[in-house]
Amino acid sequence: MKQEREYGIDALRIAAMWMVVILHVLLQGGVLENVEKGSFRYMTAWFLEAAAYGAINCYGLISGYVGVKTRHRISSAAALWIQVVFYSVGLTVIMHVLMPDIVPAVSWINGLFPVSLGYYWYFSAYVFLSFLIPLLNCVLLNAPEKELTVSLSAVLLLLSINACAFQRDVFLAGRGYGALWLMVLYLVGGMIRLYGDSLKAYQWIRRHAVIVFLLAAGAAWGMKMLVGEQGIPFIGDKAIPADAMYSYVSPSMILSSIALFSIFADWKPGERTCRWIGRISPGAFGVYLIHTHPLVYRHCLGFAFTQLVHVKAYLLPFAVLGVASAIFAVCAAIDLLRGKLFRLLKIKERCQWAFERIGLS
Repeated sequence: MKQEREYGIDALRIAAMWMVVILHVLLQGGVLENVEKGSFRYMTAWFLEAAAYGAINCYGLISGYVGVKTRHRISSAAALWIQVVFYSVGLTVIMHVLMPDIVPAVSWINGLFPVSLGYYWYFSAYVFLSFLIPLLNCVLLNAPEKELTVSLSAVLLLLSINACAFQRDVFLAGRGYGALWLMVLYLVGGMIRLYGDSLKAYQWIRRHAVIVFLLAAGAAWGMKMLVGEQGIPFIGDKAIPADAMYSYVSPSMILSSIALFSIFADWKPGERTCRWIGRISPGAFGVYLIHTHPLVYRHCLGFAFTQLVHVKAYLLPFAVLGVASAIFAVCAAIDLLRGKLFRLLKIKERCQWAFERIGLS
């Protein structure tokens, strides 16, 4: 029996990528660095940052939530890899034509080997994860619920407290920028799918999702606003910095991402909305590949939006959200064309055929 598509999860893919663009407008776009410290604009910009910061975690949760109930195909990862190379090389060519002076020779090599050379850190981590998905699913489907809950809770506590309080990456979580953290999120997402109805902590977050999201983001923001440059004294000469909670592995971002996930997982959009979600959702990954391409990210987005800090204070959030929406729309439209080209060339089907020929699929 064909499984019913969960359009709430597809909508989360769209919303999370839009939030990622917001983060990049604020940081790479130069808003956070140029806004006057202590001003209302400063407080507004950093709250937007806190509210959007858990977006990447949502993608890890989605991977586990969907993957634990779906047959894993290596050919699908291969098709994604072709999409990545399409953009990594294609955008390098375009940037070379438009601005040849900014394209170093190494960019061509990086474009051909985006995974090994970390051109897109999230995709590199996901590729590593994809080969472990059968093992992770085996754990999720066979380990007792109680043991899974205790183990994952301990892992989350160790990673989050160590990274935020001790400011040391002894477990190689890389503040969430890597495969280890993505694997942890995969397991959490899988547990929500399998045992969400019986997990008391998740059910509590689910019932108070909006409040949890706002409080979690507010905690990170409040710490940033209230803690001085010296940070919070902790051990010896070590201090917890004011932005310690602005980390994928921080308790605030874990809670905010789970709360956001639960909101969309429970959403049942209408038929017309589902049609729009179905059209836009496949382009979310393309939005990521286009606007975070290193040359585009550095030379097109780099300090491109510093003028936003001069708009009226109450208009700043609307300006940031508007710019992010425009970037998302342009990139999604480009990827819509790429999708039509790939369907015409039957890229997905050819990848599946090739892997089936060697005994994989």
